[in-house]
Formats: sequence, structure tokens, C-alpha cells
Amino acid sequence: MIILAADSCSSLGSVAVFNNNTLLSFSSSTNQRGHSEFLNPAIDETLRKSNLRLSEVDIFSCGKGPGSFTGIRVAANIIKSFSYIYKKPMVVCDSFEMLHQQNQSSGPQVFILNAFKNMVYACFYIDDQRVLESCALTIPALENAINQCFPLNSEVKFFGDGYKVYEADFSAHLKSRMTRGLVCFDYPSAESLGLLALKKANLGQTMEWNMFLPLYIRASEAEENLRVK
Repeated sequence: MIILAADSCSSLGSVAVFNNNTLLSFSSSTNQRGHSEFLNPAIDETLRKSNLRLSEVDIFSCGKGPGSFTGIRVAANIIKSFSYIYKKPMVVCDSFEMLHQQNQSSGPQVFILNAFKNMVYACFYIDDQRVLESCALTIPALENAINQCFPLNSEVKFFGDGYKVYEADFSAHLKSRMTRGLVCFDYPSAESLGLLALKKANLGQTMEWNMFLPLYIRASEAEENLRVK
């Protein structure tokens, strides 16, 4: 099964091509403002390196967020177009599924992505089980949720770019519970997306292009400004 995966929900934009669970080619960029210019050439390049054409792809996959409002749409619109043109199914994954897949950790885990304006997108796991679904939280609300979802004073592993952005704002008590691995993958990646897409496709968890729904969670800045007016 040939899978083309593309994600641009965060400051890391990436494309991966898989043959089943074998990675054939991967390309990435950290220029968030340039994701729209990066993705199409990167798709061409990864397919060329894999000796494949778009028509040979069996599954098209993209991230659905949460993350950058514009970024979510960039990869989604490209992948939806391919799914429509080639009449092939899509598989979508949220950003936290990808982060969990990349970090392969156990015990209490907190995944946080920068949502800006002193907020994070958050999702909690214990081992492989989600205990808090994707949501947007202030830092105080994040700490309250951690205390409610995990045993008090238990060690908690942190992943995601929100950790470095808001590390200075965490309470001393929370900092005493935090751990970080020697290697932490803090951005969703098309490499983990492709592996998740294979698992979901084998379970029949595919969709048609017109069924895609982005996971925005928060209103965009433009929408928030309209509400104020």
C-alpha cells in the first residue's frame, strides 16, 4: 500500500511517502510562512525519489490539527484535491496522535502545542490511552487539568513546542513533576502520520475527500476580532 502523507499544522511542514510501513522518502521545512510554497515541490520530490507517480498512491493522508489555522488548510486542501482527482481515500490524524506516535512513551504524558495568546492546545495520555481530548487551555487551566487527570505528585512527561514557549510560566510545583526525554519530538511530522495512516487504513478508517473536518478548536483571530466588534 502506497501512502502519501503531508502535514503543515505546525511550524514544521513535512511530506513522507511510504510503501506499507517502509519509509521511501521524506522532506521537511521549518519555514512556517512558506508551507504553501514548500508542500507541492516537496511532494513532487518525494515521489520522484520513491520512483512513484501520484496515480500510484493508494492512500492520501494529512493532519487535521489542532495547530495553525492557515497551516491546517494548506496540507488539507492539497491532499483533498489529490483524493478527489485520483478517486482514492483519505486518512486524517490529529496532531496529538502524531506526537504520541513519534515519542512512544508510557505513563502520564502531557502534549502541548503553542496556541498563542498565553494558551496551549493540550491532550493527555496514560500509556496509550487518552485521558484528556484535544482542547485549548490557559496555563493555569492546564495545571488544574493535570492535577485532575493524573495522580498527585506523579511524574509527568511533557512533549510539544508549547513546553519551551511557556516553561517559565509553569508553577514550581508543576516543574518539580515534569520530565523530558533525552530526545523529544515536539512537532507533528508526516513520518508518524504515514505510519498512523497505514494502521487506520488497515482498520477501514478512511474517508472521502468531502468528509474532511479540520480540528480548529479555537476561533481564528479574525473571528475573535469580529466578535469584539
